[in-house]
Amino acid sequence: MKKLLFTLLFLCSSAFADQSTENASVYSQHLADKNSLPEIESVNEFNFREYYKWTDADTNREYAFLALNFIDWRQTTYIAKHPHEYGESNPFFSTSHPSESEVNWFFASTTIMHPLISMALTPEYRKYWQYFTITFTGLAVANNARLGIKIEF
Repeated sequence: MKKLLFTLLFLCSSAFADQSTENASVYSQHLADKNSLPEIESVNEFNFREYYKWTDADTNREYAFLALNFIDWRQTTYIAKHPHEYGESNPFFSTSHPSESEVNWFFASTTIMHPLISMALTPEYRKYWQYFTITFTGLAVANNARLGIKIEF
């Protein structure tokens, strides 16, 4: 769980790195002229709603991730129910044989956190975040299916 939190913090902090660099250069320009102060009006004119605009493509990518995440959840629950046949290779679990409650806690958390992180990112970084997580989860689902791990309800 600690690895998950550190990964999420890293991804969120790197998403805002370009913005803070841009703001720092604007601020340093104002510092060069000691008689001027930063213009408050430019901050008020910035349209956050337009900058973080959510598109239909974002929604479709989020649905794709959530569908794959649900399949992975069911496959991982199957692994937890059959610890003598299969092992879990996800590094976010404490052991290769997680309990059902640990599996449920992990996937419920990712189901809630993924859309929230996606909404917090700018459109450019959001797209990369969503494609990365879709690819990673899709590969895990495909590998589980290749190993014969079933989806049970």
